[in-house]
Formats: sequence, C-alpha cells, structure tokens
Amino acid sequence: MYTQIYILDTAEQLNVRRANNNNLDPVVIDNLQTMLLDNYPYIGHYCHAYELIREKLVKEQEEITIRLYMNLQQD
Repeated sequence: MYTQIYILDTAEQLNVRRANNNNLDPVVIDNLQTMLLDNYPYIGHYCHAYELIREKLVKEQEEITIRLYMNLQQD
C-alpha cells in the first residue's frame, strides 16, 4: 500500500457525480463519497493512478488505460 495519500478534488468529484445523477439526492451522493474515501482500503491506489494520469498532457490523458490489480489472497 502507498504510504502517501493523494488528495483529490472532492468538490469537483461531487459536482460531476451530481450532474451525472441529477435524479439522486445530492446528500446521499455526498455521504457515499465520504464513506468510500474514509473506508475503502484501496483508495490510495486509485488516488495514485489519478495523480499519474493528471501528470500527462490532456491529449495523452484521453488515450491512457489503467487497470488496477489487487491480490485477493491478502487484505
């Protein structure tokens, strides 16, 4: 697991989620995001992948494919 936790723009994430799911209660979307960020054991991996993508040029970002593999034999 990564020792450094990358901080994502959670306000931006919420705005995107609310726009894509305007039929859902925004408070529920906020609560779900908070629970995932606080409890999901692989959040550091996703945050690291996000940072790697953001370091690339915008044109290159559109062409990147990232797969996260987890060993299900371990916690």
